[in-house]
Amino acid sequence: MIEVAKPIDFVIRSGYKDEPDVDEGEKPSLRRTTPVHHAFYRKLTCTIYKLFQIYNRFDMNYADEVGFTHFHLACEWDCEYVVEKFLQLGQDPNCLVPKTGDSPLHLSLKCTNVKICELLLRNGADPNLANIDGSTPLHIIAQKFKSGDLARMLFELSKEKYQPLHIDARDKFGRTPLRCALAVAYRSDEKQTIEILIRNGADPNSTNQHGSTLLHIICRKYLNDNLPKTFFEVCDNMQLTLQVDGLNNLGQTPLQWAVANFSPRMVDLLLDHGADVSKFIFPTECYFGKSLSFRMCNSSFNPELRLASAALMIVERLENRGYELDQSGALTIVKFLDRLKIFNMSKHLRMPWYCYGGGYFASMLPYDVFRLQPTEATKRFKYEDYYEFSKSANIGKICVIQLCEKMSRRFFQRWALEFVMELTHYELPIICCEKIIAKLMNQDLIHICIAASGQSH
Repeated sequence: MIEVAKPIDFVIRSGYKDEPDVDEGEKPSLRRTTPVHHAFYRKLTCTIYKLFQIYNRFDMNYADEVGFTHFHLACEWDCEYVVEKFLQLGQDPNCLVPKTGDSPLHLSLKCTNVKICELLLRNGADPNLANIDGSTPLHIIAQKFKSGDLARMLFELSKEKYQPLHIDARDKFGRTPLRCALAVAYRSDEKQTIEILIRNGADPNSTNQHGSTLLHIICRKYLNDNLPKTFFEVCDNMQLTLQVDGLNNLGQTPLQWAVANFSPRMVDLLLDHGADVSKFIFPTECYFGKSLSFRMCNSSFNPELRLASAALMIVERLENRGYELDQSGALTIVKFLDRLKIFNMSKHLRMPWYCYGGGYFASMLPYDVFRLQPTEATKRFKYEDYYEFSKSANIGKICVIQLCEKMSRRFFQRWALEFVMELTHYELPIICCEKIIAKLMNQDLIHICIAASGQSH
């Protein structure tokens, strides 16, 4: 690069300025691949700036063999003074790159050249132009991290003739800018752009090719509680009604996905905003806990305790709102808990409570649970207590087994009793069934539920 700079510096000092070739009609020829193009493709930043001191005819916008011009590369490479000169001399701010369909605004936004974006917008750049992928400048902005200021600038500086912006335009994949912003928020917890888009008229109920709304996607993919809360707050402030019971192409609701992904806060938000539990159908085994289990087991403390407590807590919250869990839904939960493989380690349950690290738990809520019988533990601690504790610190496997056993005891007894009654055709008195169940371990109760369901089918 130093060797390249030496002859260029010499040419600059000599005062040489490039002049365009002319055709037979004595008109300047603009179809020409210049050293500026070569420097751009080789990413020679300093060289580009110097070459524009030689190729300084900003009334001549040279294009190479694919139609990429000096103006295009100046917009992409953050050559602010070059862009300004071109615009002052009448350059069209909406000239497209033939191969990609990108406008100068696309190019500057891709590289986050804020000052050039502002120059282009003030000089009439069209914020609604789409490239060959169907992406508008808003799509480009929405796919960037911390792009709220860019989005705000686009709305504020776009010329009146381009208003309102095509805020719900879809690219070739059917994505709106709001959906692109959601994907960024999923990876980075970036919410500002989503808020700006909604406040400027983006439709939060738009669906993709699978019929899924933003709520479906949030409930299916987003683990953090902050984005759903912000999403609802913005829509509430804008007095927008979200389709909380909307069905995707598979007939699934956002609430079903929130339940399937063990998101208690999201379940509460949906129920608080009118999700209908009277029509709620519990998620089937094919997707209940499937997408979340892998991620949580690889990214959190005590994944078994957290998953088990979340599943039971969500059922409790649904039932508190009037939902009636049936055998099919209960069996889905039973089978999921069985797959965690924490109820088949009964040898660990015979250890006395003081073997579980009393000093470590002395300042923590669940310490007493190790000394309590399951019935007493159920009265003293809620599912939510176990759930919050599971996120607080990493504990040993033996402790997790004990906590899960005591926490889930009531649920297993409740449904094992129902399955046993059905299995015996209701011929045994209920008190006899209860006494039998009381003497069995949770793993035995799981086997009863699964066996009974097999016979009933």
